[in-house]
Amino acid sequence: MASREELIFKAKIAEQCERYEDCIELLKQLILTHGSLLDENERNLLSVAFKNVVGPKRQSWREIPAILQTFTKQEEQTIAKEYSAKIEKEIEQVCKDALEIFDKYLIPNSGPDVGAKIFYFKMKGDYLRYQAEVSSGENALQELADKSEKAYQEALKIASTELAPTSVIRLGLVLNYSVFLYEIRHNAEQACDLAKRAIDDAEANIDVPDDNAGDCSMVLDLLRDNLNLWELEVGGDKVFG
Repeated sequence: MASREELIFKAKIAEQCERYEDCIELLKQLILTHGSLLDENERNLLSVAFKNVVGPKRQSWREIPAILQTFTKQEEQTIAKEYSAKIEKEIEQVCKDALEIFDKYLIPNSGPDVGAKIFYFKMKGDYLRYQAEVSSGENALQELADKSEKAYQEALKIASTELAPTSVIRLGLVLNYSVFLYEIRHNAEQACDLAKRAIDDAEANIDVPDDNAGDCSMVLDLLRDNLNLWELEVGGDKVFG
């Protein structure tokens, strides 16, 4: 049996070679054979690997509607829709694989590590959101959306009491949760409210550690960009810029 150090080393090599599926399998093996307590670097490695597997598939799926508009024949449209369904199944499978790891191993065994709990609940919310994006049935969509929101809310409940408003983890969570509210719940007003409160709270706190200042600023900029777009949609004036 490979040691923990060997599996991590192989996973890092796989990630650097952009062999993200291999990276995930190696990290699965690590969790199954050496336990579920991952440090911050190992959690980030898992996140990057899954993101780079599901990300291109989500992007491909989003291209299908524009492609469909270029086809005039029914047969062509049917083939394109079948291909879209194939991509949807691939996205669903990646999400199921990720969610199984979170629910079965990582969340139950995260221990007292607050950062780990928030990280895993946020990722659970994300991958349920990705499933909801490609869900075609109304009941299935509602169930996935409810589960996704519950995971985001669980993460936010912990982050709001345990992490500073300038924490990159907390801000990243708010960013993704607000996107969920806008894109899945179609609630621009609630998305704006969540984003604006996070921005105001962060700006009211100036004790950002120097090593996190750049990341904090980057996430805040993303929140501001989204807020400006969403505020215009709900009839408000542009907030920033």
